[in-house]
Amino acid sequence: MRVHDLLSGLPSGIRSLGETEDPLRRPHLMVGGQVTRVVVDVIAATVHVLFELRQASRLPANTALLRVDGVVRQDWIRSAWTDDHTSWTITDATAHRRRQEVVFSVRCGEAGALRLVGASAEVVLLDVTGAAAPPSEPIDPRALARLTVADESSACEIVGVARWPRDG
Repeated sequence: MRVHDLLSGLPSGIRSLGETEDPLRRPHLMVGGQVTRVVVDVIAATVHVLFELRQASRLPANTALLRVDGVVRQDWIRSAWTDDHTSWTITDATAHRRRQEVVFSVRCGEAGALRLVGASAEVVLLDVTGAAAPPSEPIDPRALARLTVADESSACEIVGVARWPRDG
């Protein structure tokens, strides 16, 4: 399976993530990871975000795919010095529900922040085939080191999924 195959939806029978490994219930688990790709489908009002997780060692995968459906707001804030080579290392993350919407935000130090508001969200934890081991030293969020492991063409295996609102 490739990451691209997951952009249109997930196959059935995927294991639900437990509470202790669910990035929607415990967004702080994403801290140390990096935002590596954002794919926006304007017609479907869906935003997909790929995260590199090798530095977020508390999660049982090396990559995550966040899908927010029914997007009504997308704020991508970046500082004046940020460019295409800047590392978007997550220094803070929040997720919460309000009435009929889900809000997911990540702050990436001085680089900027991403905030998505939509009707529902799911995070799919993935093991990308051939991913290298994490760097031995944590990367400074202000550094220009990017750890991109996955893109849409990467081969992957699904570890589990978390959804808001929950199924069933």
